Amino acid sequence: MLCKPVSVGTILALNCLLLLLFQPSMAQGDAAVYIVYMEKGDTNAEDLESLHLNTLASVSESHEAAKGALVYSYKEGLNGFSAKLTPEQVSALSEKPGVLQVVPSKVMHLHKGVGGPGPRSLHVGPKALD
Repeated sequence: MLCKPVSVGTILALNCLLLLLFQPSMAQGDAAVYIVYMEKGDTNAEDLESLHLNTLASVSESHEAAKGALVYSYKEGLNGFSAKLTPEQVSALSEKPGVLQVVPSKVMHLHKGVGGPGPRSLHVGPKALD
């Protein structure tokens, strides 16, 4: 089976179409994933997830919007959650009682090393809490 050559115009048209399709998600106030660290509490895992959702809902349009923005609820080792937040939500969450820190979630790529043939990814959060 032979492939036909694709013209530059076709490639440009497809790129424009892709930009138009993904533009609505970019227009959501430049939302990005952040990690929200909260004070340690004496609650079980289900109560922590509920606390995280309620905290997120307090800066979201609705409880359903908070559920959609929640990426992960940390229940072991630390109390916190990661969520897709706008800069306005980050500012509002930073002022909430019980919230210690709100930091961008980052993925750092390590260079090829002794252990293997290709780059590695490492998730990096904030510096250790005092």
